[in-house]
Amino acid sequence: ETATFDVYIYNPVTVTISTTTNSSCVMSDDTNGTNYRGNQDTASNGYACNEWLNGTTDDDAYWGTVGDYGVGDHNYCRNPDGKPAPWCYLASVYLSPDWELCDIPDCDEDTSGEREVR
Repeated sequence: ETATFDVYIYNPVTVTISTTTNSSCVMSDDTNGTNYRGNQDTASNGYACNEWLNGTTDDDAYWGTVGDYGVGDHNYCRNPDGKPAPWCYLASVYLSPDWELCDIPDCDEDTSGEREVR
């Protein structure tokens, strides 16, 4: 996501730049990945993730009403309920349990901070 803006500065100013989402990793201040909004669609066991609202799990009606936890009409790993890490329902309905945690790396560097603009 990119934002474009014009800045007219006559004196040095400190600007705080904060990135709240990252498409490929979990931010260091997001301890269990509840804010992860990337597009990983494979669980740690290698199985494909199922769409959150596909009509095949008992939780479909619940996930459709809980607000913005990142779940929706997609099959990306999310953590809407506070598990230890982002997770997903598995596409194979013959597996038990029917969900698995996802291996999403921590971000190597903090992309937020203060920058002096001249």
